[in-house]
Amino acid sequence: MSPLEQFFLAAGIIGVVAFIMAAPTFLQLLFGQPKITFAFDYDDTGKNGRLLNVHLMNMPINDPVLKALRVSRLTAQDMCLSIRVLNVSTREVITDAFIPDIELSPSSRACRIALPPSNIMANVHLVKWQQFTNSAVLLENTRIPLPEGTYVVVIGIVLDNRTKLCDPILFHVGKTESEMMWEEKLKNKLWM
Repeated sequence: MSPLEQFFLAAGIIGVVAFIMAAPTFLQLLFGQPKITFAFDYDDTGKNGRLLNVHLMNMPINDPVLKALRVSRLTAQDMCLSIRVLNVSTREVITDAFIPDIELSPSSRACRIALPPSNIMANVHLVKWQQFTNSAVLLENTRIPLPEGTYVVVIGIVLDNRTKLCDPILFHVGKTESEMMWEEKLKNKLWM
């Protein structure tokens, strides 16, 4: 074998080894970033009235090939939500942008959280039906009353000093507690 052929063989072997060593890091950069997913429901278990909840989670990686290559989802560090609510019919801005408390457990609430990759969801209580006034309130810092109507919620995910806006979500407030609900298409689905 000539010296030139030996050089190309050695360079080829080094190139293959370098590619194999770099592949997991490259795949981690592509597929390991936080991926925040939402689910919307209401809770009637409280004694004080129905709650409209936003659940969020950082989806873990479930792909067996990526798992075999040791690619894992990163924790969403210092993450918060920015919520804007508007009345659809009057186009009135109910609240421009407030940062809600995110509940990781019944005893742990904060505006900014570290959300690890998990199938366990964190909760945001957004709207509450007050039985003693027979009306709905937005659970912003000042509890804003919501008259009967349809409202649009725009959720912004603030992560790494960047805000990503999600698709607008609708909820309805009626005359009774049972008429306060998320739009029908949101039920039993995860939204990314």
